[in-house]
Amino acid sequence: MTRLLTTTLLAVLCSISTWATHLVGGTISYEYLGDDQYEITLKIYRDCGPDNTNGTDFDATAFLGIYSQGVLVSNPGLTNLSVTLLPNDPGVPCLSVPSTVCIEEGIYSTIETLPPVEGGYDIVYQRCCRTPAIINLFIPEDTGNTYLAHIPGSNELDGTNSSPHFNTLPPSFICIDTPLSLDHSAEESDGDSLVYSLCDPFHGASPDLPNPSLPDPPPYVNVTWETGYNWDDPITAFPAFAIHPVTGLLTGTPTVPGKYAIGICVNEYRNDTLLTTIIRDLVFNIGTCIPDILALYSSPSEPCVGLEIDFFNDSFNSEEYIWDFGVPGTDSDTSTVENPTFTFPEFGYYDVTLVAMPGTTCADSLTITVPVFDPITATFEAPVLQCGNGGMTGVFSGNGSFSENSTFTWSFGATTDPSTSSDMSPGNVTFLESGTFNCLFEVVDGACTAEHSEEIVVDPFPIADIEPQTLFCEGTTIDFDNNSIGADNFLWDFGQGSSGDTSTETNPTFTYDDYGTYVVSLVVDPGTECADTSFTTVEILPPNPINLSYNYSPNNPCDSLTSILVQFNGSGESSIFWELGDGTFSDDYSVTHYYDEEGFYEITLTAFQELCDIQVSETFDVYYQTVAITAPILMPNIFTPNNDGVNEVFRPFFKGEKELSLIPGDREFFDYMDEHHMQIYDRWGVLIFDSGDGIASWDGTRDGQEMTDGTYYYIVEILPSCGEQKEVLTGHFSVLRK
Repeated sequence: MTRLLTTTLLAVLCSISTWATHLVGGTISYEYLGDDQYEITLKIYRDCGPDNTNGTDFDATAFLGIYSQGVLVSNPGLTNLSVTLLPNDPGVPCLSVPSTVCIEEGIYSTIETLPPVEGGYDIVYQRCCRTPAIINLFIPEDTGNTYLAHIPGSNELDGTNSSPHFNTLPPSFICIDTPLSLDHSAEESDGDSLVYSLCDPFHGASPDLPNPSLPDPPPYVNVTWETGYNWDDPITAFPAFAIHPVTGLLTGTPTVPGKYAIGICVNEYRNDTLLTTIIRDLVFNIGTCIPDILALYSSPSEPCVGLEIDFFNDSFNSEEYIWDFGVPGTDSDTSTVENPTFTFPEFGYYDVTLVAMPGTTCADSLTITVPVFDPITATFEAPVLQCGNGGMTGVFSGNGSFSENSTFTWSFGATTDPSTSSDMSPGNVTFLESGTFNCLFEVVDGACTAEHSEEIVVDPFPIADIEPQTLFCEGTTIDFDNNSIGADNFLWDFGQGSSGDTSTETNPTFTYDDYGTYVVSLVVDPGTECADTSFTTVEILPPNPINLSYNYSPNNPCDSLTSILVQFNGSGESSIFWELGDGTFSDDYSVTHYYDEEGFYEITLTAFQELCDIQVSETFDVYYQTVAITAPILMPNIFTPNNDGVNEVFRPFFKGEKELSLIPGDREFFDYMDEHHMQIYDRWGVLIFDSGDGIASWDGTRDGQEMTDGTYYYIVEILPSCGEQKEVLTGHFSVLRK
């Protein structure tokens, strides 16, 4: 085998993928022995290598089902197992199968008496499952195996028959990219005609019952092929696999490694009548074969080291060598040393050939074009970085020892602008992020390469950051904390809008003139292209910023739905909370509320200022009236203001007010009046009391002096709650103190 490589060595030893496997094929055949007796042979192929990860062995008993027209005739269990290791012969000169490949053939047999019957007999064996590594079947790990043979019936054949049986063992391994000719011919003892073809294998058994003691009767289902494959084209190959219909020779060149299911059928004909079909159900393991002898060497990883070159021999299965260093016009440029050193006469390219085991049948050779030149160098200095172009910018300039025909490749990193360059000196390069960058400069001068790299450390770009305010309600003096990164100079503006509200200190303290909300800014490295600005809002609050103010609107008992209304109209709070006195609560600023019962309720309003951690509360009483009093309104005819605690004031009253307890003890008559005006006159018509002065009831005095006993006159205008019009009451009454 001769190979030519121009720049690099080819790696020819490829690893073989390991997959869990078990069954890799099988077939059934039979031989007629006379006296209605048939010797039935079941052959099963098992992966015994590392791909069989569970180490599954042959079954101790293989169960056959023998059916006649779908009716079970016999169900023998075969236990006389004989096992043969398949030879690892790829069938290709000078190539070997990987040492891990192991395939065994297990043979079971039995002799059964089967008299001639109409329809004949179907002999079947079923077993699950196939290896999941098969790439040309749909869900191969759920696909079982059915091996089948048919004995012709008395209506099909006048006489007896023995089925074909294959002459050669199937291959244990097939070499990829190698034209193959595999013998799948069969023979039979009756002189019948045999025709070969590719065909569908049968599916059978399931993962739930992998080794059924009674196989299913016919008919049987074909396997399901993966997309892109079928029975006629089961393997990725060029040219495609095909079988000669007369010789049984299978040919093709596989191009993709893997495990492939394939069905090979041999049809037996007598006088143009099909007697039986024997299917060889197989899994082909296609991969890289190992050369028996492999010439392999490597030259220095850096080819441009001068005229003297050291060669390193990595050949396989070889003890003798011939080197030819490819110098034109001379025969003295050879060596038989395993790892030679050779001095070339001048710079240039030389085709260096190594022959392993020269003169033998499997001798192998390898030719590599080796460049022979003086070394070149490449270098650059790390640039000084400055702010610019949205990042940190520096000037790059390449240097070194190389010719003017050289080409250049720079790589600065993904977050740079530009990230690559083909100029010897690309100039300004901007690093858009901070971090460590491995900058690489590579020079290619013909076959020679040189490179130089430097780690460029880019400090974090200046980032302005103000620590958020955490203290509130502690006066107008604020300490500011600077959390900025990568900056040296600072400019604060405290947002007061007056002179002197700036600072260049790192962590300044500032006193505001008044309470309020201010926007503070911090510029880091001001006046440079690296300048960055941060803003924050500070709230300067008094020690107790809460103004607790509210409105209360009592209910109107004249409404059909009577409710109270409380509203917060204060300021300085962050939240409020109402306790409404009946076990209900609210955090709304305006609350409309209905009580279940009439009476007095205590309402508490609490305002919170979370920033200051302050709360202020106030409690007030409300009376909830559901129904207005509609009793008649009367005036007393006698008034006794003598300090005995009875009848001490002159006022209107409800009829039955005391007897019926119409007014609760904590209420009074006037709480049920919308309007009230009372005037008192003496007997000479002099006005001595007017409730317009703000006093609803008369206590029997005028300007602090007791009025004499006698007769007095009154005029009362009154509008009861829910009343439709004013009532006017007039009359006289007597004042008696004795």
